[in-house]
Amino acid sequence: MTQGVWIGLDYGEDTTAICAVDADGRALLECQADSDAQAIAAVVERLGCHNIRSVIIEGATTPYFARQLIACGLPLVVVDALKASKILSFYRNKTDANDARGLAEIGRLGAAPRMPAHMRSPECCAIRDQLIIRDQMVREAARLRHSLRSLLRRQGSRVRTLPRGGTLRPIVEGELALIEAAGGAKIAELIMPLVDVHEGIIKFVKAADSQLKRKAEELPATRSFLQIPGVGYLAALAFFSVVEDPARFARSEDVAAFLGLVPRVKQSGAVTRRSGITKGGDRLTRKSLVMSSWVMISRAKKDCALKDWGRALAARSGHYTARVAVARKLSVVMLSMWKRGASFDPYPSAMRA
Repeated sequence: MTQGVWIGLDYGEDTTAICAVDADGRALLECQADSDAQAIAAVVERLGCHNIRSVIIEGATTPYFARQLIACGLPLVVVDALKASKILSFYRNKTDANDARGLAEIGRLGAAPRMPAHMRSPECCAIRDQLIIRDQMVREAARLRHSLRSLLRRQGSRVRTLPRGGTLRPIVEGELALIEAAGGAKIAELIMPLVDVHEGIIKFVKAADSQLKRKAEELPATRSFLQIPGVGYLAALAFFSVVEDPARFARSEDVAAFLGLVPRVKQSGAVTRRSGITKGGDRLTRKSLVMSSWVMISRAKKDCALKDWGRALAARSGHYTARVAVARKLSVVMLSMWKRGASFDPYPSAMRA
């Protein structure tokens, strides 16, 4: 009698590769199914096995699909895609079938509990989507301003920079008038549609900022983060949505490595080399924390121990090193506050003593 069955799923947009292995590593099933939770549950049911230990899937899979699989009654285990890739690379050929087989083997060998991936709630997914879309729109508006400036400069304009606010249209119209008065080409029909698109993007970003600011003030955790000098609603929400559950980290210091804010270490024998940060975590959250640390060091009016430490480090090692180091400590402070449910203390009692 089969002691247990482990199933690996390699998710794709259209089809999902399925592999089921028993305790001896024999493949009981290898097939393809539509990327639909009901279709996959039907394939598993046809397997005729009532001792399914776990169904393994990578964390890069959409959370919505994973929740659907759980709703179908499958014992789903989501593993970290980066950690799983190290095991999946053992196969010479990178195929969907081999990936599904490798995920099933991860479950059979008992490695899945040691590489869990956190599955975000729908609320956190919605916040993440808002932050990502806003970030994309801000970068798109910057590209549009760069294109507008390049087009104007090619026609002889002397404009150096273009603002992102409502003064962009008058400046562009004034430059176009100067170009036409000097006998240049009439490019208003080419330029003004880009100005319209830019204004629409800026309007969208302002509306998104209002929604995100209200959200940051509503949530207890993010409301406490806003007490820290330099931390705004974007950084607070980015940190909240990427962590979601502070109990995931046994030590508050672990969150810095999770966000890729620790130095990269290469050690061989007696030689140890440390280089720049790993940048292995979420880019948006890491960027927000580094920006918050820069604001804290250079522009924040309120004083705190972390600000004083960052300014002293900047004087010794430069502003770039200080920004990253303060961002690393800032992530630890935020997680520690979240765990304890405490407010921000600018100068902790131990430091004052």
